[in-house]
Amino acid sequence: PSLYVNVDMHDTSGNKQVNGKGVWGKQSYNDVYNRGNKQVNGKDLWGKQSYNGVYSNGNKQVNGKGVWGKQSYNGVYNNGNKQVNGKGVWGKQSYNGVYNSGNKQ
Repeated sequence: PSLYVNVDMHDTSGNKQVNGKGVWGKQSYNDVYNRGNKQVNGKDLWGKQSYNGVYSNGNKQVNGKGVWGKQSYNGVYNNGNKQVNGKGVWGKQSYNGVYNSGNKQ
């Protein structure tokens, strides 16, 4: 018999897997699939980070959904630079606003 024992008896095709299933990326902590760099309590991450979010194909996602831009903080979509508690920003900043296609709001 082999001396190697897989503790949780799941498939580990990546580097590290902690209480997860089917990891092809770097880490998986209590999640299902991780094909990106880091995923914490999220599902299906092909981007950089996901913290308690669903999809993150951009740089950073914090408690948001569907981010393909730079940041999203408790927002839905952010294709611009910065978004704080707003929706749909393609400009520079948005603070608790709906749309901002200009420089500052």
